[in-house]
Amino acid sequence: MNLLELVRHDLPGLLPFGPTTMRPIDEGFSERYLTVPENTSEIHLPLAVESLLDEVNELLTRCVALERYKQEMEEKALSFFLAHKRDRAQLEIRQEAAEKEAQFNDTSGAEEVRALELQNSKLQAVDQLKSEALESREPTSERARKRIELTGLVTGYLSPHAADEAMLQAAELERNRLWYEFQSIITEQGLLHTEVARVSSALAHAERQAAYQRERDGLRLRELEAEADALDRRKQEALRPGSPLNFVSRINEAQRMFDADFAAAVRRGPALSAGLHAVYGISLPYPPEAPNGLLAAYVVFARTASELLFSATEQSESMALAIDVRRHLLPADWERLIAGEGVVVSYETPDAAPSNARYQLRSLQVEVRGPTKHAVLGLDIAPPEVAIQPLDRTLAALDIMPNDAIGRTGRISGRTLLNRPIFGSWSLKLRHGLEAGTDVNIVINLSVVRIRNAEWADGRA
Repeated sequence: MNLLELVRHDLPGLLPFGPTTMRPIDEGFSERYLTVPENTSEIHLPLAVESLLDEVNELLTRCVALERYKQEMEEKALSFFLAHKRDRAQLEIRQEAAEKEAQFNDTSGAEEVRALELQNSKLQAVDQLKSEALESREPTSERARKRIELTGLVTGYLSPHAADEAMLQAAELERNRLWYEFQSIITEQGLLHTEVARVSSALAHAERQAAYQRERDGLRLRELEAEADALDRRKQEALRPGSPLNFVSRINEAQRMFDADFAAAVRRGPALSAGLHAVYGISLPYPPEAPNGLLAAYVVFARTASELLFSATEQSESMALAIDVRRHLLPADWERLIAGEGVVVSYETPDAAPSNARYQLRSLQVEVRGPTKHAVLGLDIAPPEVAIQPLDRTLAALDIMPNDAIGRTGRISGRTLLNRPIFGSWSLKLRHGLEAGTDVNIVINLSVVRIRNAEWADGRA
């Protein structure tokens, strides 16, 4: 069986064993996640190209990091499994060797002690015999005296004509011989005592050595048991939910975060593709082909979009334009606006504007020039409609505040304004009408980016 099957068999709780286990993190994403809605303009604003692309790049960067993190966790889990199996196998070998060594040491130590005990017993018996022989050969003892006398009498009987002096000489010789034997036995017994002392010392040392070896072997076995317990505890900790060593929870969490971030990037994809074409004339097929996986395809899509957008904006220019509302309205329409009715201001492309350029809105500021009785004026304003991002409600509700320098001003910017066209029909309405004949003017100051593209020379701008 391969390594993954071995993990599943020996340690099934170490990995999550799902469709993406040891597989690309984006595998099966389409089945796990809902289909992206077709009308993405209801979810995201296609004209906010730069914001969408920044968000997609950030989301995909996190996805790539999560994929790398998941792979690292899976590699660490496999390394943990292999290390655990190796350590367990080595530990079992060391335990078996330690048990055999302890058994051998116990047996050999006991045999050495028994041999020394037997030798010591034999030496004690010999010493006892030597002590008895020494007593019978001591010249001053009663037994020696009788033996000497008996030797003299025997000599006399064997030599009936011998004199008393011969008997005395025989007794003296016997006495001398006994003394020699006595001294010899004393010498032998001294050597024997030395050997007894040596064997007794060796026996005591062997007993201490055997006791020490038993204790040492016992400590070694307990140390190996503690090591085995630590291995088991580490394994259990790797399987315990919520543990810092638990790979399943970390891999699953990475998978959940990836799915959320990747789904968010995918949802922005159609709006981004449509916005790139509408604003910058960049045609980037969507959805991207994914021969090497969804994540790689979307990363390439986003990087290509970034590069194309960078090339397109190299020809962009920031500028400020102004719409004098009163000059763009008929007197009757101006009076209607002052009275609080909604009007439409037509702001057409100037004849001098390059045919290969488009003007995209970034932000706007409204000035109300002239005296009014209102401290704060409310103005609802909407730039020209665009099919890719229709307006279903008033885009901006401005509160125009007093300003000592230029009268009253109100400024607005944001994602809803980003890259909207400036030429066309602007809708305006004062929330509170002014008195008839009020001498004021309304000026819309536009912060604009002009984008040039040679393909737009046909007048599509």
